[in-house]
Amino acid sequence: MVALSIHLWAATLAWFSTYLGPRIGAEAAITAVTAYQDDMLPAILPMYVPMLLFFGIHFVMLVAGKTRYPRWMLAFHPVIWNLLLVAVPDIAQAMQVPTATWMSVMSQSSTNTAIVIWCIAAAVYERSHTQ
Repeated sequence: MVALSIHLWAATLAWFSTYLGPRIGAEAAITAVTAYQDDMLPAILPMYVPMLLFFGIHFVMLVAGKTRYPRWMLAFHPVIWNLLLVAVPDIAQAMQVPTATWMSVMSQSSTNTAIVIWCIAAAVYERSHTQ
């Protein structure tokens, strides 16, 4: 439910931008959407606390060897991939590569992508280590 709320809010921001842009102008739309985002952010941020706790505790447990997975699975952990994917546009800019839409998409979907990467790695590990 929390994830649905966060994604609905993000979709609302995108829809507001798309709807308002042609009607009131791009600059006014950006100003309105930014104001809405700034007003809503204090209500949305607490929803991230359980997710951050879950990922943080799991990361520490994996580092400490307290899970069923070996430490090399850190290479697939959502914390690692989230940090990498969020940094894609910054890395491109540092390398003087023109920023592309796909870079922003990777950055904005970093948590979802990181979770999918972990799930695939965990499933492959489990499949090869059970039977």
